[in-house]
Amino acid sequence: MAAEEVSIVIQTDPCSPSHSSSHDEWIKSLRSESTLGITTPAVPKIRRVPRILGNIESNKKCYEPFVVSIGPFHHGKPELEPMEKFKIPLAKQYAKECNASVIELYNKVEEVAGEAKKCYNMEGEDNVDEKEFAHMMFLDGCFILQFICCIVREKRGELKMKSHDVAFVRRDIFLLENQLPFQVLQVLMGFMFMELDQGLNMIDIFIMRSRLQRPKKMKNFFQKYFYAKRGKRGDIKPAYSST
Repeated sequence: MAAEEVSIVIQTDPCSPSHSSSHDEWIKSLRSESTLGITTPAVPKIRRVPRILGNIESNKKCYEPFVVSIGPFHHGKPELEPMEKFKIPLAKQYAKECNASVIELYNKVEEVAGEAKKCYNMEGEDNVDEKEFAHMMFLDGCFILQFICCIVREKRGELKMKSHDVAFVRRDIFLLENQLPFQVLQVLMGFMFMELDQGLNMIDIFIMRSRLQRPKKMKNFFQKYFYAKRGKRGDIKPAYSST
């Protein structure tokens, strides 16, 4: 008669010290390894339109600027070159409004340009060096703030732009790929406004007025333009002294 094999399973008492110790170690390992190997990459604050959308030819007019580039993503495009000539004059206007020199304004922007650059996904923009980037931030920042200032204070004539260019600039500076880091605007607003909230209020008024444009009126304007082509605020003290 063949011998039978007998297997004996000894179950560990769940209340025994050894089982409790093993369970505690397992829980401890869960806590310590819960994030091991799982890292969240730093996401740039100012990103490009997703390729799946941007590569659709019919969508490009929704994401690309008509007349002005703000920031590095559309900088240097030939079709946007005509508006570049307005940036230096508007920078000088803004400095004059602030009772400061353009050098003082630029130096402040240069101090934050390094951090500002980290806000962008600069993949494919390696040809932009630090100085060129600081120049861009300064001119674009002054351009935006002086443009907004003239619109809010109803001094459009000081922009020296045609009415359709004013309309297109208003449209372009709301685009996803046409944004500036806030720290650039913040240091520039510091020259004009005693309190940051005053500058933010000016921007809020500009945004509100842009949103309140009558759609039918704007639609008729753009149609008319394209078909033709085809066939107050009080005294505010500056935060930074110019002395």
